[in-house]
Amino acid sequence: MAAQTTLTAFWVADEFKKKYYDVLGNNPRLFMRFFKEDSTLTVVLPGADGQPQARTAEGPEGIQQLMQSTVPSAKVAVEALQAQYGVSTASPDQQAAAAAAAGAAPKPSVMDRVIVMHVVGRVVLHGERVERRFSQVFCLAPQTNPKGYYVRNDILTVHAPDAAAAAPRPQQQPAPPAAAAAPLANGVPGAPQQQLPPPQLVALGLPPGAQLPGAPVAALPRAHLPVAAATGVPIAVAQGVPRPRRRPQQPPQQCRSPYSSSSSSSSSSSQKRSRLSRQQR
Repeated sequence: MAAQTTLTAFWVADEFKKKYYDVLGNNPRLFMRFFKEDSTLTVVLPGADGQPQARTAEGPEGIQQLMQSTVPSAKVAVEALQAQYGVSTASPDQQAAAAAAAGAAPKPSVMDRVIVMHVVGRVVLHGERVERRFSQVFCLAPQTNPKGYYVRNDILTVHAPDAAAAAPRPQQQPAPPAAAAAPLANGVPGAPQQQLPPPQLVALGLPPGAQLPGAPVAALPRAHLPVAAATGVPIAVAQGVPRPRRRPQQPPQQCRSPYSSSSSSSSSSSQKRSRLSRQQR
């Protein structure tokens, strides 16, 4: 026959804790199912003067109304849990009858003993954004139908939020974007360059009506110089700079052909011979 497994108080408390806070935060309308007519709930909250104020309710309906008016849909984060078995809930006559049937000394059953558990953590109440510290004490009593435990006693204490957590956080101004690093010749990024304002451009010597890109710039008037009628050169240049002297143009020399001289000399000799022949006649 297999030996019966003994449930530890911490295991029972840990399983109960998971279901209890899940219903409180996500499905609070079922919160009353953890309690019976002999159950009691006490909620301690800080008042307007900062002093703790306690409110108590009994029975499932009263406990449900107290929860809805104090900690509805509270989000809980458990930080520590302790649990231990308490005294037996069975009467002395029941313990003696159970011992006689078993033929042994009276020994209370695990399911006849209550479980006392203590929970510490942080909670965010409905409509708030800051966390509060809380502590809660339970007394889980055994039940036979169904077999298990229910909450016999429940004491919840919620503290005021910390001053540092309640103070509004100053909004940080976003930092200006850093200037991009200029790459060097070898591809290694260098130091960030400081952004300089664009240079001011001045229109000098532009033709009338011309403008530089960007902001419109008025064109400067063009200076007019008087022009000498004879030379077509501005007077300021003609009077201030001496003119270069021009060389007189000489007529081109005609080149005599070497053949022309021989022909002329032959004609002159023939004329002389004709004269001599005439004188001799």
